[in-house]
Amino acid sequence: MDTQRLTLAVLTVLPLAVACGSGTGAARPGYDSAAPDAKAVTGVHGSVDDITGDRLTLTTGDGDRVRLTGKQDAPLQGTRWNVTALGTGHAVVSPPQGARAHLVFGRASGKVTGSLGCNRVTAGATVHDGRIALGRASTTRMMCDASLMDVEKRLLRLFESTVSWRIDHRTLPLTSENGERVTAVAAQ
Repeated sequence: MDTQRLTLAVLTVLPLAVACGSGTGAARPGYDSAAPDAKAVTGVHGSVDDITGDRLTLTTGDGDRVRLTGKQDAPLQGTRWNVTALGTGHAVVSPPQGARAHLVFGRASGKVTGSLGCNRVTAGATVHDGRIALGRASTTRMMCDASLMDVEKRLLRLFESTVSWRIDHRTLPLTSENGERVTAVAAQ
């Protein structure tokens, strides 16, 4: 695990680990007395016990522990990427239930295959320097519910263009030159 991600993990989880520490439930300065079960974190200190490879253990002064294990990013190629959001500009929507849209970038084939929510798709896909040049989409020709066809139309806007991409653990955001945005997550 690289140093930046480890540092980010510590900074993200340390407040949670500290919150697991001693808290009396009594009202404290700065806390709403109407919330008697609120845990106070003032004055509670934690420490990093162990950093080994891709593991991190945090321990509070009371002995509460949080153990984290680093995970590798999902690879772009060979992973089934399930589409979870579509949008242009600030308007982002989730695909309707049952859409099951997904993409798989082939490792050696130089192609992307998958489902647009209704029809199957295949196209050329050249990956280079944070961009994917997508070729003309070849699809099956089934008619489906209007909501599924809308998902399909939005996804087709990615093709015959270049999209930017980056992977954030198991999330793949794609943005086309025309502003179409798609977010997908790696299948389990």
